Amino acid sequence: MHRTSQFHSLALPPQKPLVPAPWQAGPDLGTLEATDTQTLIGLLSENTQSPDRCWFCLWDGYGWEHDQGDKAVALSQSQRLARVPNEVLGGPKVELPGRSYLLYTGPIWQALAFALPQGQTPNLWWPADRSWCVASEIDLEWTYVGGSAALVDGIVSDRRLEALPAELDDSCLFALEPHHAQLVDEAAKKLLSDGSALISTSAGRIEGDLSGAGPGATLRVSWERDGGATSGSSSRVVDGSNVDQLRLGLAMALERLAQG
Repeated sequence: MHRTSQFHSLALPPQKPLVPAPWQAGPDLGTLEATDTQTLIGLLSENTQSPDRCWFCLWDGYGWEHDQGDKAVALSQSQRLARVPNEVLGGPKVELPGRSYLLYTGPIWQALAFALPQGQTPNLWWPADRSWCVASEIDLEWTYVGGSAALVDGIVSDRRLEALPAELDDSCLFALEPHHAQLVDEAAKKLLSDGSALISTSAGRIEGDLSGAGPGATLRVSWERDGGATSGSSSRVVDGSNVDQLRLGLAMALERLAQG
């Protein structure tokens, strides 16, 4: 293991561990745990001149934030607070490549506004003086904090948080360890030759089935954790004879198998 090892690398080691895993499922994507957020708020408050005036971006694609009209009356008070009026959802938003966000403002502790009803923290937040910025990209299992060297040192050295300094050559892309890459590569080639393939891991198995060839082929993949539930997906691939596309489908299944 190395400093940038991703969760699936820990959850699917080459050999089956002798003791049960100390988790039920993988980390949530695009959010921070409330306790981590509370700790971070304390550190960030000491590194801005405007803790009472911050900005918070929340991705508009979660679904729970949409107004349900009359159906909302059956929801609890905390859930009703999470609903956003349709006129706001249809209004101007913060637009970034591939992402649209609702924009809120308030004191720094409002980063926890949605943490209790929805388990969600802002995807982007920063103070009015722009002394730092917190980013929980919706597809990532970790959060980035940009700020002064003193702030970063304080976060990294705080034993309440699992944090490490980011390097310019760190990748945020899904990455396979060598032993996983070999399994995926062998299975993708077998899909091309036989139309089906099996990947056995230390935590479960993945089965793939390829129907058709060339453009419009269908790739069906299922995964099952040992002693757990089975799940799967079916998708059209642009070119069923392209081994790289088949590798991608199998690698995504491996990631989901690790998540539990």
